[in-house]
Amino acid sequence: ESAEACHAELMTMPRVASGRCRLAIVGMRIDARTNSAQTLDAWAESLGVPFLGPLRETQLYVRSLERGLTIFDLPPHLAAADLAQWAPIVQWLKPQLYPPQAANDSMSLIRAPARSLVQKQSVSPLKAPDELVSKRLGTLPGSLMPAQESMVQGGRMSALSAGRTPVSALRPTSAPTLRRPTRLTDGPQIPQFLKR
Repeated sequence: ESAEACHAELMTMPRVASGRCRLAIVGMRIDARTNSAQTLDAWAESLGVPFLGPLRETQLYVRSLERGLTIFDLPPHLAAADLAQWAPIVQWLKPQLYPPQAANDSMSLIRAPARSLVQKQSVSPLKAPDELVSKRLGTLPGSLMPAQESMVQGGRMSALSAGRTPVSALRPTSAPTLRRPTRLTDGPQIPQFLKR
């Protein structure tokens, strides 16, 4: 019931309703002895939202937190089952965390880490088909001329031109002060499902 209320409230938000903000469902603290994962999967399918999988209830998260670690910091043989459950989630998030770099981007932009977040050899996680990822992300041919690169949608350097002041010259020299909201309406609105 709470998941349905959460989904209904999220769908009232313009970015979610228009499709600019993508949703996925993850089962949290699922007991493998029950059919909760199958129930969530069927519910997600009825909504047309991808079900990325269940995350089991385990003390590994608590023990890791007590040591100031995550399961990704542990040796793979200690967290293999949990890393396998996280693999589809990490795979789904990768395009948002590490967007493809356009040919005209500088080399200093954020890149995916060299070390993989999940163990690929010892576990067999479910992966999104490559053709789905490539259709969504597209590719940028390496043979574009500089004038063509500036016309590619999402080219991050296309806004700069020879006649403009470089962005580094526009940055303030002192740290900006943040204005604190004085009324509830000044700050971001907290969704109702988070207030419960």
